[in-house]
Amino acid sequence: LLPSLPSSQPVRESIGILTIEQQLQSVLASLATSVIINPALQYFVNNPNQRRLVGLALERAIKEILQSAVERSATIAAATTKVLLLKDFSTEPQEQHLRDGAHLMVSSLSGSLALATCKEPLRVAIGNHLRTLLAQSIPDQTTIEQIVQVVSNDNVDIGAMLIEKAAVEKSVREIDEMFQPAYQLRRANRDTTGQFIDITGIT
Repeated sequence: LLPSLPSSQPVRESIGILTIEQQLQSVLASLATSVIINPALQYFVNNPNQRRLVGLALERAIKEILQSAVERSATIAAATTKVLLLKDFSTEPQEQHLRDGAHLMVSSLSGSLALATCKEPLRVAIGNHLRTLLAQSIPDQTTIEQIVQVVSNDNVDIGAMLIEKAAVEKSVREIDEMFQPAYQLRRANRDTTGQFIDITGIT
């Protein structure tokens, strides 16, 4: 499911695009209560203090792939939305209608792209980081691999959803910046009579 869309209020120039570090901190703040540890994993039952390693592995995995996944998904989604929406809404005089359509389309595209491209790399990254962390306290490689497989499968969706959310939020901010001229044109023509045409979308 896609996360709730950000507010449809105009983007203020002073806010701009959040840095990837700010997005990362926002994503990681959601991890503490989201990590899944299967109760069937006896190692964590016997060593409850080691449960923190799961969250640490997931955090490191997200840090590893967040930027590329978010940047790629948001950029492609925003560029596609701009081309299609400016054409489809070239005769739409209402700024809010254009904004709502842009937010809906770019959110759907960026979220789907992020999920499709990040899941497998994230699963591998979780496993790699957890494997390294567990090797410090578990000598048996077979046990490590069993834990890694279960934890990676259980937590990949959580990480992917957080990356999806970051991609959606970034793409909405990007499309609002791209569409500022179109928004301003519609505001400027709000009280004019006759048919409205935004030629930037059809030239």
